[in-house]
Amino acid sequence: MGEVDFTPILVGADMMKTEEFDFIPRMNVPLALTELQEFFKKAAREMTGELVE
Repeated sequence: MGEVDFTPILVGADMMKTEEFDFIPRMNVPLALTELQEFFKKAAREMTGELVE
C-alpha cells in the first residue's frame, strides 16, 4: 500500500465527531462519554490551532 497523508484539519474534524456519540461501550477502565468527548475536542483544537469547533 502507498503512503497516506493526513492533514491536521481532517483528523481534527474526525475527532470532533465524538460529539455525535450517544454512548460508548463498557470499558475495562471507567470512562464517561463526556470525558471522551472533551479529550478529543481538546486534541482537535491543539492539532488544528483552534480551526475546528
